[in-house]
Amino acid sequence: MGPIDLTPMIERVVRTFYERVRADALLAPIFAAKIDDWEPHLQRMFALWSSVALMSGRCHGQPMAKHMAAESLELGVAGANGLLVPKGARYRAARKSGA
Repeated sequence: MGPIDLTPMIERVVRTFYERVRADALLAPIFAAKIDDWEPHLQRMFALWSSVALMSGRCHGQPMAKHMAAESLELGVAGANGLLVPKGARYRAARKSGA
């Protein structure tokens, strides 16, 4: 019996994650502003997580550099809530009463 190929599981997890992101009222517009064509992005994410989880070497490049150059997700969430976060500050969502 040969090794188990976990690639389909990684692809399923990544697709499910992004399906939920795209359905989320807060996150969907933030991601939609940055990603026009989802399939190439998903393929890159498959390669990234294959490299991280399976040490497959499928991911090439520096994915974090791209994210650091763009607005952070935290700033996007704050902006979607109508807030401007000063440099060095962190966004903290208001807690709902009873939470």
